[in-house]
This record gives sequence, C-alpha cells and structure tokens, in this order.
Amino acid sequence: MRIASFSLDGQTQRRVGIVHDLGDAGSLRPDSRIVLIDITSTRKNLESPLDVIKAVDQGLVRDVERAIRRAPTREIEFRQLHAPVQHPGKFLAIGFNYRAHAEEVRTEIAEHPLFFNKQVTCVSGPSSPIPLPAGCTMLDYEGELAFVVSRRCSNVSSGRAGDVIGAWMVCNDVSARDWQRESRTVTMGKSHDGFGPIGPWLVTRDEVDDPAALRIETRVNGELRQSGSTSEMIFDLGAQLAYLSARCTLEPGDIITTGSPAGSAQGMDPPPWLKVGDVVRIDIPGVGAVQNEVIDERRRPGT
Repeated sequence: MRIASFSLDGQTQRRVGIVHDLGDAGSLRPDSRIVLIDITSTRKNLESPLDVIKAVDQGLVRDVERAIRRAPTREIEFRQLHAPVQHPGKFLAIGFNYRAHAEEVRTEIAEHPLFFNKQVTCVSGPSSPIPLPAGCTMLDYEGELAFVVSRRCSNVSSGRAGDVIGAWMVCNDVSARDWQRESRTVTMGKSHDGFGPIGPWLVTRDEVDDPAALRIETRVNGELRQSGSTSEMIFDLGAQLAYLSARCTLEPGDIITTGSPAGSAQGMDPPPWLKVGDVVRIDIPGVGAVQNEVIDERRRPGT
C-alpha cells in the first residue's frame, strides 16, 4: 500500500488515503492528479498514515481492508499531499554513508555509522517550499531513502531490520552548510523549519522488492545532480538499525534517513548553492518523489 496524508481544497483537516490510481501522476508533478481511497473516519484506530502502518504491523490487516471497502474515492492534486508523518518522536539521519559522497567532500570513511538528529519541527510536505533563511548563503540538498519505524524496539539485530521497518519514503535532507560549519553540532545546520521535505506517502514493505537496490536521483531545475543506488551504502539498513537501536529505544513514527549519494552542492567546485526560485526534485522509483521550490523565508506561511 501507499498511504497518504492529504487535505481537500478549502479544508484544513488532514485526511488519510490509500493510493488507488496514480492517473497521470507517473511523473508526480505538483499538478498531477491522484485517486485516493479516503479512509478518514472509517475506523477510530486509522486516523493517520502511521496508524495504518501500525495496524499492518500488528496483524490488523482486516481492519484496513474493511475501511477500504467502506470508503469513498477522491481525486486530488499532488500538491494537496502533506508530510505522511506529521510529528515524529525522532528524526535521525546518517552522514557520509556513500563512499563517493565522503570522498567528494574529503572526509575519511567512518568506522561506525555517523548519526545526527534533525529537529522534528523541520518536517514538511512533498511539495512544500524550502525556505532560504535570512543570513544563510550555503543552502544545500541531499536526496535520501528514509524509513519509518513501526514498533517500539531496542537492540534489534541486523537480520531483524525488516521486522521494525514499517514503510519507506523519500526525503530531502536540506542543510544550511554555513550554519553547520559554525557549530560543533551538525544539527544546527539541519533543523530549520522546512528542512525536512518527506513523502510523498508511506510505502509498505511489501511494495519494495529490494530496498538495497533502489535508484536515487536528485535534480535542480531539471539538471541531474545526484544519481546513485542504495546498494552503494557503506552501512546497510540492517547495520544502521542495529547500531541505532543499541543506543536508544526507537518508537513508532521515528524517521530514519539512510544517507545520500555523491553530487550535493558542497562537493562541487564552485558549489552551486540553492537560491530563491530553484526547484529541487528527488526521485526514488518504486517509492515516489518530492519536489520543492526554494523561497525567501519571509514568504513562508506563518512568518
């Protein structure tokens, strides 16, 4: 299943939908039309995409099937989708997990996974704008495969990773490199509001044959910047999950991004930092895409 969070035109309520037909959305552009089965309010235990993932994890597939049978369909535009996980408990990301990326920025290959956290308020939707903060002159992108934890767990062995990964999605790990460099904590350059576009929906495990063989491509204004495969990870998914869960308890809804291939702006000479008006698109075939325009922070709603 592909489980989405969306809203109807003119309404603020976040609804839950199962993707039924991508229609003309094979390219997943902001104006693409998508048909969803709207299971909102069909069952009290299925009020968010994460609720659906937890129900599947707990063997309550029949609850989901009953909700789908009773629900109406809705046709929406891609831009009506929201972040499929709104309030994760943790947003954890790994650095330099692709050899070519580590080499392009002249960083030694780490002996252990290098994890940092993005503050959860950075989460934004698959077509939400990326704000360029005042004073930031080194805005960067990184296309990544992300997964969502489906159950509370600790000390998970690498071979049991599949037991606690509930779903896959696409992530743009946006960074203010100048803020990152002025602080000893990577988090400071990773956590601004809007620096975590995710989506476009949650893709359940059964939809992805081999998560270790997925293409990741990032384009800026249509120009290919990143092209890699999850097969190139230094620390595979099992190793990442085993390392993290041995050091902190993971809980349902936690987001973990798994690293980015070579081609980020910081690895180029001169670096083509993102500027207002740039459009960043990240595609992972079989999972989906996010596409976000860079705007002046002062234009962001709520500022």
